[in-house]
Amino acid sequence: MQNQTTLLTELRGREITKDTIAAAIGRIEAPVSKFHAARRPLRFVLAPRREMGTITEAARNDDGSPFLGRDLVKQSDGSFRSKTPAEQRRDMEAAERAKSSQQTPTLDASEQAWKNLADGLLHDGTHSQQARTRAVYDGEVNQGSGWRKVYEACKREATLSKSRSFVR
Repeated sequence: MQNQTTLLTELRGREITKDTIAAAIGRIEAPVSKFHAARRPLRFVLAPRREMGTITEAARNDDGSPFLGRDLVKQSDGSFRSKTPAEQRRDMEAAERAKSSQQTPTLDASEQAWKNLADGLLHDGTHSQQARTRAVYDGEVNQGSGWRKVYEACKREATLSKSRSFVR
């Protein structure tokens, strides 16, 4: 707080730029004359250099493109306007169509039935039981197992989880 007061007092009536701030710091630190000491000195704290580990993942992946105004429409006179509800709906439907066309190929009836059974087990039991079943489910899916094998592994885990809860 002391630094701010001293610096703002020195900058009073001047334009605030990097150069004027640097000059003000120099004037504050320099003695007024050989008979008068410098003004109240500024306090500087040495801070360790920031490592790349402290920067968030989002900051590292930032491409620098502006995030405000992305959804605005440029008009013929050069100004921008918000999209109308009809334009927003059209964009949303186009995104849904693109998403649905990129999804995995459809499963045959037997595989879809096994997948539905496996998916149903993900919502059965307590939160911790569901988490263990989800871990088994994800592991089997990542290995490329068929849906019947995924269901059987999840069923085994769900049965074990329920039997553990009765033992206590």
